[in-house]
Amino acid sequence: MNDDDSALSAIGDLLLRDERVLEPRAYAYAAREQRVMALPPDFQHTQVGLVVWQGAKVLSALLEDRAGEWVRGRAVAELGAGCGLPSVVCAQLGAARVLSTDYDEEVLQVLRDNVALNPPREGEAVPTVTRLDWCCPLDACLRHNFDTVCGADVIYVPELVEPFFRIVADLLAPGGRVVLANGTVRYSQKRHLVERAVAKAALRIGSEYEVKRTTVTILEAAG
Repeated sequence: MNDDDSALSAIGDLLLRDERVLEPRAYAYAAREQRVMALPPDFQHTQVGLVVWQGAKVLSALLEDRAGEWVRGRAVAELGAGCGLPSVVCAQLGAARVLSTDYDEEVLQVLRDNVALNPPREGEAVPTVTRLDWCCPLDACLRHNFDTVCGADVIYVPELVEPFFRIVADLLAPGGRVVLANGTVRYSQKRHLVERAVAKAALRIGSEYEVKRTTVTILEAAG
């Protein structure tokens, strides 16, 4: 590659970055408005964590519907939070604590910004944003400390299915539940991996159903 080619490549990279502009988006759950910055779903990009996918909307609606059992007064952890819509919804629904996690540093910064865009009312929790690596041991202070562990479109990379359910089991408090919402097409392709990982993590699937091309899975500790 000569100097001219290198310069053109650098300009192309810069233009690509400039085109990837986060847009303000508004949602309405828990009789409130949630504001988040996100990429449009039809944008051709690789940073999937900066899009509010259908799974996050289905999960938010489900958490709102079951707030009395799963959210209000409970400790909630969201894995693979991305733009953080379900985390914000849980805080507004009256969760005692919300832990909002992801792995990618760029996503985490947007997640922090989105939490700040939704200031709490008096007495409401503010989601704590932290980096969580599913392949690393969980901090002792987080183990078995959450009544509800949730995630949207988290069954994505085959190699991470088993680490994901292992970390879920480590986060889950006795008597707690796991609430997942995953795009049905991708989830069905990895269902055999899910079954094996769930069993190895000493969890069991309590119920599973489809809504809006999204598979909702409710799990609890086995036995």
